[in-house]
Amino acid sequence: MRSNNVAPEQLIAVLDAGWKQQRAEHLPPATLHFDDVEALQKLLPLVDLTAVRGPYAELVQRIRHAGIVLSDRRAVKLQRLIAASALLCTRMAARLSDLWVLKHIWDTEEQCEVLQSLVNTALGQEAAAGGDHPRSRAGEEADAEHLARDLEAIAAQLPKADATELAYLRDRLGILDGRCQWVADQQQREFLAQKVAELWTQFKR
Repeated sequence: MRSNNVAPEQLIAVLDAGWKQQRAEHLPPATLHFDDVEALQKLLPLVDLTAVRGPYAELVQRIRHAGIVLSDRRAVKLQRLIAASALLCTRMAARLSDLWVLKHIWDTEEQCEVLQSLVNTALGQEAAAGGDHPRSRAGEEADAEHLARDLEAIAAQLPKADATELAYLRDRLGILDGRCQWVADQQQREFLAQKVAELWTQFKR
């Protein structure tokens, strides 16, 4: 989850509010009992992941191919999040839409757009259905500012990239090219499209 700093002129208000919160004597009552969490925890290993294991393995490979590190150990552990998504929707069997959790495994902000594109493509192979997790189909417009930064990063890396790095950058640019088409503002979309076209030209040299 992104949590950026507030504007400089709002910092004093944030510091004041934070200090008052720490001094508060009365905390809001808990709405979830520990016994409920324990019961859900015991149910987690019983969720059937058979239907999503193939698509999940394919998605893991695509994420790795995009240059995002995802170890086998972490891939195994992430199955618990997929199972949790199903369980929170009162299902004991995971479905393709539960792979939405992989949108949020990024380590740097530069990976956000790439992950969203890859996961949305995977989810798009199956129509929305009742019982899907509400976050699985949440609308997430492409962020023009982040896309521009990612394109600038590729442009900066190109001159000194070796053959392996060039292959990675080419794949990354292909993903960003697709994401640029989803920018809502036409002027921003056209600007980004021009930058993408210029970068493709550099690959052909």
